Amino acid sequence: MRKSVYAQLVCMLLGIVFITNLVVFVTFALTTEHTIFTEMEDTIGELTANVKELHSSGLLPLDRVPALLNNGHINAALYQSFGDLQQASATQRFFIRQELLQLEHTDEIRAYPLRARRASRLPAAILKLDQSGEPYYLLIYPDVHKIMFNFRGILAKVNIASLIVGSLMFLLAAKYIVKPIRQLGEVTKKISRGEFNVTIAHKRKDEIGQLIDGFNTMAKELQGIEMLRSDFISAISHEFKTPLTSIKGYAKLLGDTHDEGERHEYASIIVAEADRLSHLASNILLLNRLEHTGEELHRENFRLDEQLRQVLLLLENLWSEKQLELELELFALTYSGNKQLLYQLWLNLLDNAIKYSPVGGKLEINLTRDNDNVQCTIRDYGPGIPAEHQRHVFDKFYKGDKSRGSIGNGLGLSIAKKVVDMHQGQITLESSLGQGTKVIVLL
Repeated sequence: MRKSVYAQLVCMLLGIVFITNLVVFVTFALTTEHTIFTEMEDTIGELTANVKELHSSGLLPLDRVPALLNNGHINAALYQSFGDLQQASATQRFFIRQELLQLEHTDEIRAYPLRARRASRLPAAILKLDQSGEPYYLLIYPDVHKIMFNFRGILAKVNIASLIVGSLMFLLAAKYIVKPIRQLGEVTKKISRGEFNVTIAHKRKDEIGQLIDGFNTMAKELQGIEMLRSDFISAISHEFKTPLTSIKGYAKLLGDTHDEGERHEYASIIVAEADRLSHLASNILLLNRLEHTGEELHRENFRLDEQLRQVLLLLENLWSEKQLELELELFALTYSGNKQLLYQLWLNLLDNAIKYSPVGGKLEINLTRDNDNVQCTIRDYGPGIPAEHQRHVFDKFYKGDKSRGSIGNGLGLSIAKKVVDMHQGQITLESSLGQGTKVIVLL
C-alpha cells in the first residue's frame, strides 16, 4: 500500500498530539490529580462533619447552609424532597441511583473516587437533615473551575513538558523525512562530478520513494547516455576516419600510377568517399540545426502522397537494382507541414527500408488519414532488429544491430524522429528477427 508524504505528516502530527496529550494526562494523574482529589475529599469530609454538628446543635439553620458554603472551592445545593434530589443534574453528575437509595437507611452518603477506584468521578457528599420533622437533602460538591484555576502553574509546567516532548518527536519525524533528501543531495553531487554508477537503496512507498525511484532511473539513464556519448565520439571519429583514410590511400595510388583505367577507378573511389563525407557532414549539420533551432516551424499545404511518390522516383535506381516489389496504398491527401523536412523524413525512412530489404523482396508503403491524423507505414522484409537494440534505434550514431551490418552512419532515424517531433507527431518501430521492420509515422 502506497502512503503519501502528506498522509504521513498528518499521521505524525496526530500521533504527536495524541502522545503529548497522553503524557500530560499521565503526568497530571501521577503528580497532581491524586493530591487534588485527596484535598477535596478531606475538605468535604470536614464540612459535612461541621454542618451536621452545627445543625444538630441548632446553631445553623438549613436555609443559610448553601449561602455559607457557596464561596470558595465548594458548592452546595439544598433539596426539599428526594425526587428533587434525584432529578438534579448536579446529583446525577456525582452519584448513581443505587447510591441515592442508601439515603433510606442512612443520613449521609459520599462519593470517594480514590478509595472506591472510581477515578472518572469527583468526590461529593449528600447529607439528610431534618427540620421541623421534614427531611431535607444537602448536596456538597467541589467547584472544578475554581480549583483548576488555582492550578494554572502546574498546568503550565505540564504543557511545557508536553511541548518539549512534542518538539523532540517532531525532530525525529523530520529526521525520518529529511534523511532520504540528504542522501539525494549527496548522490546528486556525485552525479555532477560524472559518477553515474550510483543508486539509493530504500523501502519507502510514498512520494519520496517515488522520487528516489525516479532518481535511480535517471542515474541509470545518465549512465547509459554517458556510454552513448563515448560511443558517439568513437563512432563519429570512425565515420570520418574511414573515408579520409580511403581518400588518402587512393590519392597516393592515383599519383603513383600512369594507367588511365586505374586512375579513373581510383578517382571514382575518391569521389564516392568524398560524397560519403559530405553526406555525413550534411546529416550532422541538419540534426544539429533541428535540435537547436528556436524558430517557429514553417508550414505549407501540399500533397503528401505526391511527395512520397517523388521520393520513390528519386530512389528508383536503388529499389530497381534490388528488384523490389513495391506495394503502395497512398490515400490522396493534403497536409500542412514543413515540406522540406518531411521530404527528408521520407527519404531517410525509405532509404533505410531499401538498404535492408533482400534482393527480390517486398516493400510496403501505406498512407491513410484517420480524422485529423495522418498515418504512414513503411515496412520491409529484411533481417529485422533484435529487441534489445530497438529502444536505441533513434539515438544518434547508434548502429548496434549487427544483423544489419555497418551500412549508413546511424543518423537517419535520429533525423526522422526529430522531424516528426517538430510536427507534434509520433514515430514508432516494430521489428522481429527474420520478419522485417515496420516504421509507423503519425502526424
